[in-house]
Amino acid sequence: MQFPQWLISGVAQGCIYGLIALSLALVYKTAHTKRVTQGALMVLGPLGAVVAVAGFGGAADPGAPAQDLAHGVVMGATVALCVLLVALFRYSKLGLALQAAWQNPLAATYAGIPVRRLNGMAWCLAVGLAAIAGLLLAPLALVNANLGWISLKALPAAVVGSLRGLPGTVGGGVLIGLLESLWSVA
Repeated sequence: MQFPQWLISGVAQGCIYGLIALSLALVYKTAHTKRVTQGALMVLGPLGAVVAVAGFGGAADPGAPAQDLAHGVVMGATVALCVLLVALFRYSKLGLALQAAWQNPLAATYAGIPVRRLNGMAWCLAVGLAAIAGLLLAPLALVNANLGWISLKALPAAVVGSLRGLPGTVGGGVLIGLLESLWSVA
């Protein structure tokens, strides 16, 4: 494998780890506990797509998209999701209320913010991120029930990102993806 190829592969894999790590970070901010159920939730994305394709009378295309195209889609989707999340948390009332609920739930409750409902919304957002990560991983890996084990690699990425911020968490995922790709070449 040539240098640019393993670099792109590592960054793309790291983007998936970063999205799953973001899902873990959202759950951590909400419940202040680490839950690794994102692996099971991640499998929902690709399995749902397979069921939808089969339900419409189609079959999974045996000629999967080219690896370079799939890597580009993964990286582009990760950047787009990160931009959307930054915009959500920085510019929307919902994002500001979520931040208030995470930073000081008691004060947020006294201010009239429905903390429990917002925590439920954060969990839904985390489930959505995990499912999208699984959907993005589908063209790069065989879709099966064991796909969820990949989320265990996202836990160190979330820890590297300190389970707090978007850039650190995604950066931790990319770092783990690059190290994994480098290890496979060595």
